[in-house]
Amino acid sequence: MNTLRLLSALLLLHLPTDNEVRIAHVPNNMLRRQELDNARTLVVDGRTRRYLVDVPSDLHSGAGLILVCHGFGDSPEAIRRYSGFTKLLQQHNFVFAYLEGTQDREGKRNHQVEYAFQDPKIDDVKYVREVVKQLVRQYHLDTNHVFCTGMSNGADFSYYLARQSRPLVKAIAPIAGTMMAAWDTHLSKQRAMAVMEVHGTADEVTLWDGDMANRDGWGAYLGTEAVVKWWRDRLRLTQSATGVMGAVSYTRWGTDRGDSEYV
Repeated sequence: MNTLRLLSALLLLHLPTDNEVRIAHVPNNMLRRQELDNARTLVVDGRTRRYLVDVPSDLHSGAGLILVCHGFGDSPEAIRRYSGFTKLLQQHNFVFAYLEGTQDREGKRNHQVEYAFQDPKIDDVKYVREVVKQLVRQYHLDTNHVFCTGMSNGADFSYYLARQSRPLVKAIAPIAGTMMAAWDTHLSKQRAMAVMEVHGTADEVTLWDGDMANRDGWGAYLGTEAVVKWWRDRLRLTQSATGVMGAVSYTRWGTDRGDSEYV
């Protein structure tokens, strides 16, 4: 699971604070042109969908793909700027794709993860499969090296992708994410996956203890420790290490098989 550890290190080095996430970013003209140049579109179920892509200048065949998912009401442009991944583009042989959710009735973009108020007819998993197919075909990427990370709603979506019966991601790194309780009725219980979850106990949106009573209207969702236990039990993980990385304390679980890991 060396790739998960690389992805973990990249995320921890460039994690924004809550204040940084909410700052209104005003790009200069060069950044605007670059984002326009990097924008791609495709049609999924009759909807024109969009995403941004960053490709290293010296990309080699068989490279990996990292999917990056924005938070509720945010945009691919915003998470591209504050994530810091553009600074790392030339250092690692990865393509970065910044996904874009659809707009709800209030005009806020979000990824479909079965919140209580979301439109069930929107198939964001199909959208992602088409994005991956498009990029793999164009850049000769390795389908065994597709990974996902995201913030808040985007983090929930990375869990959602990992729980599909045919998951197209090999590892995920959700930031301030959770899993909806309703998923257990129909989504897959994976037997192999690498996961790195970053979460704070003071989170006022995705609550550390969860909201199984659906007091906030998102739908019932698990607390952080319950999410950890879910993956530990399904993947049959045992605790292997604890420590501190920067300002973050962590616990690592793994298997003797070496096919799954949770941090």
